[in-house]
Amino acid sequence: MRVIDLENINYAMRNETQFVLRCEEVFHDKISAAAAAILSNRQEKPVVALTGPSGSGKTTTAMRLQEYLQNLGVKVCLLSMDNFFLPLDKRPPEATDWESPYCVDVDTLLTCISQLLDGMEADIPWYDFKNGTTGGYRKMQGEKDCIVIAEGIHMLNPLLFDKLRGIANGVYVAPRTRIITNDDRIVRPEQLRVARRLIRDYNTRGHSLQETVERAESVDRGEINYIMPHKGNAAIHIDTFHDYEPCILAKYLNEIPQFRQELTPEYLEKHGFEVTYLPVDEYGRVTAQQVADMAMYSRLNYIGGKHGGQAYGAGTYFDMNGGGNTGYASGMTLNAVLNPKTARIITDHALRAKAAAFDKSHPAFAKATGGYKTSFRNNNMSVYALVLGYNVIKDASGSYHNIIDRSALVYRK
Repeated sequence: MRVIDLENINYAMRNETQFVLRCEEVFHDKISAAAAAILSNRQEKPVVALTGPSGSGKTTTAMRLQEYLQNLGVKVCLLSMDNFFLPLDKRPPEATDWESPYCVDVDTLLTCISQLLDGMEADIPWYDFKNGTTGGYRKMQGEKDCIVIAEGIHMLNPLLFDKLRGIANGVYVAPRTRIITNDDRIVRPEQLRVARRLIRDYNTRGHSLQETVERAESVDRGEINYIMPHKGNAAIHIDTFHDYEPCILAKYLNEIPQFRQELTPEYLEKHGFEVTYLPVDEYGRVTAQQVADMAMYSRLNYIGGKHGGQAYGAGTYFDMNGGGNTGYASGMTLNAVLNPKTARIITDHALRAKAAAFDKSHPAFAKATGGYKTSFRNNNMSVYALVLGYNVIKDASGSYHNIIDRSALVYRK
């Protein structure tokens, strides 16, 4: 998982044209590498089955691949699985929600792919999302030596991919970059995808912002049940994050009328979203829900992760009091000492007692973290220090362990 600092993005945006061009060059290189892999076995596998979770950049990546290949003289037919949904009145009982693969008209999609590869003209449907029905058809001409790119959330699902496996390259796309904000919060790829969906669904599908938020639970469930289990079918993986993207998303979200009024912090928290743009409280603490989210989803292990780790969660920036280096510091805080003005210190003994009491009074939080753990090789006490409002743990030997809040440190020249 790649990590980028928001401060670096803001600095680079001072020369926005150069920054955007550089980011586009990076993404162009990703497209070029994927195209080379596709062309290397196009005779055996002329189909590209491109998938990713909702808001992952499937359509954009597919169009960029199409453009790149066509510039090389390759005939490309681009299909979107979104146009092959079954009308609402023709869906089988198994199609329990919009995220189910049973919502897709698999037979029609496979027929169109076959016709295009045979050089025939195919009738490609387009789907009317507002009315839940097929809105009509358009003609698409195939070619014997063409490449067919079919993109959609279920293109690697066995219901579809097993019928294409012998002739298709699987491609999985998603943002795989985390953003660290100026106050050391982590913006996860999942949050970035929600922002993309809010803008897309408002502008192209007639959905209000709240409708998109309220569908998020179903979308997330569909991702877990129908998309992630089949990620292994992909031979090509593309990180669709552009470093300038947070600036663009913020601009377009703020241009949507009633954005702040509809998506209040209270509304978002009610629907299970972490509100990353809110400041910490007057004591510099994050909320229990934010820590629970980080504990469940963090792969950086800054605060120990769900399963803990060594040295109070293996998430300490340093383990000394003006001394040597340890843990994940790798020199980052080698020359740091505690800041007496901002360090909020708790002893190991006191933290254990408070953590046990906190688990009893907050069962949902305890479930998210798996309960507090104190063994050397399975320790998540940094999680509890954070939620209880502390950023430094003092162990029995007198060593100080700083947690994610680096305001507790003073850097020496």
